[in-house]
Amino acid sequence: MVLESSVAFPADLNETQRRHLYDGCAHLDRQLDAIAAIVRAAESGGLFPRYQNDLTPEARAAIDDRTTRVRTRLQSCMEALAIAPEKPPLSASQAIASQFNLAEIGLDEIGPRAMRGYGEVSPAAADALDALVRELTAALATAADAAPRAPSRELGIDPDTVMEALAAALADAVADGRPNDELPLAAGDCLAALAQAELRSHGFTGPCPVFEIDAIRWRLDRPRLAALGRDHLLRAFRRQLAPLRAPILDALRRYFTAVRWPRT
Repeated sequence: MVLESSVAFPADLNETQRRHLYDGCAHLDRQLDAIAAIVRAAESGGLFPRYQNDLTPEARAAIDDRTTRVRTRLQSCMEALAIAPEKPPLSASQAIASQFNLAEIGLDEIGPRAMRGYGEVSPAAADALDALVRELTAALATAADAAPRAPSRELGIDPDTVMEALAAALADAVADGRPNDELPLAAGDCLAALAQAELRSHGFTGPCPVFEIDAIRWRLDRPRLAALGRDHLLRAFRRQLAPLRAPILDALRRYFTAVRWPRT
């Protein structure tokens, strides 16, 4: 139950001062989250813990009680001050997916190619490191598949479908032996085909403009260990495409706008 507060909203504050007040309340709430995160991290069982777990059950209970009381009081004060929290700007699903991508990208740093920067790596050690990277990559892929996906935004064409089709097109291009400098062309052809198919499916009969792919700063590389198969290529290109998601979807929006579609 939220306790009532005797705090009255200071009507003579200007907009900048009100914003500063809002930010102060938000800062306090985030600090309470940070305290709770430290408690969880200390008891997480991680292999490389940041904190020693020196909390007794009594200490944890006292911390939980204190943070709850402070947050309850903060909520009552915010209601009295007519301060309403803004909608969270970030998607938890997208943040989780990004963390899985970063974790998998980090595995490249323990592969034999990166390890050679610290000295010569024997063939036997290189094989062992490749096997280690493959095993951990497979484990991460299983975990990433279980993570929830963020809901797609309206675009006229499903964004997740677009990104998956691009990953498949790039995997096929590598399997066909196309070099690195042709990978943006393969991605562009795929985007153009998807956009034009979407237009046709809605009865668009006019000439389709050329899809401009130069506006997207492609950063695509043939994955290492490409011989591991299509699933490995798909995962690798999903990681490479993740940072390009926003400009790719923006390019699609501009394309549909150029043909004034969808009609309003």
